[in-house]
Amino acid sequence: MAEVTNVLGIEATESYEKGDQIESPVIPGRRAANLRYRKETDWTLSTVYQESYDNKQAVTIHSAAAYRESEELQKLKQRYCLEFLIMVVIQVENNEQPAMYLQKDLTDFARLIQAEIHFDLYIYS
Repeated sequence: MAEVTNVLGIEATESYEKGDQIESPVIPGRRAANLRYRKETDWTLSTVYQESYDNKQAVTIHSAAAYRESEELQKLKQRYCLEFLIMVVIQVENNEQPAMYLQKDLTDFARLIQAEIHFDLYIYS
């Protein structure tokens, strides 16, 4: 994971390695849960919540830095059998309708590194 951080020049907002113990919350009145361990390694880069009617701004921030390193990411993918996922999380409030689309540069980048693109949509009335 340190190699991904070095290649991108960006610190992960969350990361863990296969085999790391998963911390279980302590719930009063309940017996302790069985120990669980991570089944995969993960390096995550997240943005803070940004109020906007347009997802372009948030997606553009990190894709520009990563796009410059697409060749290095391809090498890491080959070396470590990595899978890349771009997750777009959208929160809709008061039934407002945000614009949802992907810019060509992002889809080109996803194609270059063979990444999946997922959307999580949360609707709050």
